[in-house]
Amino acid sequence: MKKFELIRKIFAIVMRVGFNDDKQDAISEYTKDKMTHKVYVKKVVIDGVPNVDSVAVTALENDFSDACDSDLRIAFTDMNIGKRVILYANEIEYSVLQTIYEYLRSKFGDNEDEFVYFYVKNYWDYLDSCGEEVNLPHRELRYILDKFKKTFVDKK
Repeated sequence: MKKFELIRKIFAIVMRVGFNDDKQDAISEYTKDKMTHKVYVKKVVIDGVPNVDSVAVTALENDFSDACDSDLRIAFTDMNIGKRVILYANEIEYSVLQTIYEYLRSKFGDNEDEFVYFYVKNYWDYLDSCGEEVNLPHRELRYILDKFKKTFVDKK
């Protein structure tokens, strides 16, 4: 499995089983105008992988309609400084991602079809509410729509 596929699988599990949270945007305290925007988080606490604290997806919308696999972040505990270090998933070594994925899969399963169906159904509901056609230039969305078609449409 390639690294981007592994990241997508971890993303799918977090979106399916993660608990919701919201918090102040981390950069707000550093801006002149003290922005007060919230970010929304779906998070899974990891207690079975050494030095890994949690895996989370962040979004600006509370329904996570703007989240994608590039928003996947992994928090590590750093024993030297006593704080968490947060990295994007694509910055992490493949073997560490594989370990995290195996932990999540063993604990929560890997029902990718259920996630794809949920994601596409929400997207179609959104399109219906807009009342207009939308082009799909994003590769991630094309991947999800193709997966949905193979899983649910072609089987019928």
